Amino acid sequence: MKYVALVYYQESIINAMTEQEWHDLNQECVAGVERLTSQGNYVTGRPLQPVDTATTVRVRNGELLVTDGPFAETKEQLAGFYLLEARDLNEALQLAGRIPPARFGSIEVRPVRELPQRLNKENHHELCRWICCCSTNRQQGEIHQARQRCRGGLQGIRRC
Repeated sequence: MKYVALVYYQESIINAMTEQEWHDLNQECVAGVERLTSQGNYVTGRPLQPVDTATTVRVRNGELLVTDGPFAETKEQLAGFYLLEARDLNEALQLAGRIPPARFGSIEVRPVRELPQRLNKENHHELCRWICCCSTNRQQGEIHQARQRCRGGLQGIRRC
């Protein structure tokens, strides 16, 4: 299962670091990514530019509203993210606890929500075969999810 680990810290703490401390922290992050990659837990991730480079976009009544700066004033700022592959939340939390900037702020871990695949005539039979396979393995949760995706006009779930 995929989890996103959102890295937050106070930019004032980071800005107060010496160049060597900043370099060392970045090298720790690089080494951490290499370790996560070798273990098969790292999907992707990126650090973000400082919060003063942020722009917030809103749409209200069809009008695009653009504001310089972040959406809200907070004590900690979003500094980056890691997309992790983990067996479960417990493993994701253990992995997030090893992200170096956690010493200076916090890591928010959330499961990634997969968007349902849009069903059409081309992929309907593939999904139908998948459901039949799951039926023989009694994976009822997956069958229910797939049936939910089939609602809305396409038939054939029971006719594989």
